Amino acid sequence: MSKKSKITDIVFLAFFGYMILVCIYDFLYTGYLLSINTYLAILCWLLVVLLKTKKASSSQYLVLMLLIASIFNIISFSAEIISIGTNIYHRSLVGLNFYYPGINPFMVFVLIIYSCINRKGVYDAYHLVFSPSDKEAAITYKKKVDFYYQKFAEYDSEQLQKLAEDIEEYPFEAKAAIKKVTGEKALI
Repeated sequence: MSKKSKITDIVFLAFFGYMILVCIYDFLYTGYLLSINTYLAILCWLLVVLLKTKKASSSQYLVLMLLIASIFNIISFSAEIISIGTNIYHRSLVGLNFYYPGINPFMVFVLIIYSCINRKGVYDAYHLVFSPSDKEAAITYKKKVDFYYQKFAEYDSEQLQKLAEDIEEYPFEAKAAIKKVTGEKALI
């Protein structure tokens, strides 16, 4: 984890801490209520701060997870006033009102800023979640090589010669199969 990523995480955790202080102030002095989402946000923020101070290397994606959870209002850094009826009015740091459930546009904006500052961390997190593991990639590679091997094993020497000449036009797995088949045919 680079020094820039650490500083970015510290700044955003401080920003979340400030938002929590505003919520607690609103709760104590202005009559706003803290929802279960706000209590959950406080708990998550405390856990992230503790993990960042104890194990900084293994907790590199926690701030990003806080941002994503707050975008969908799973955790909330705002206080609410509940009026008689069904309306719940939320007060956030910038005075914008948001209604549950839904996407919090202020937190989307904060995530965009975080992503611009910490591009490498967000890119690594994206590939960690959506890319196959090394074991899965090796299994897929082996299956494709076996498929091409079975296909090219039936070719005669003239067709194999043409394959060897045009080897650069084939995908990675086909190249490995062509080399394997031509090596076996040369031994015979």
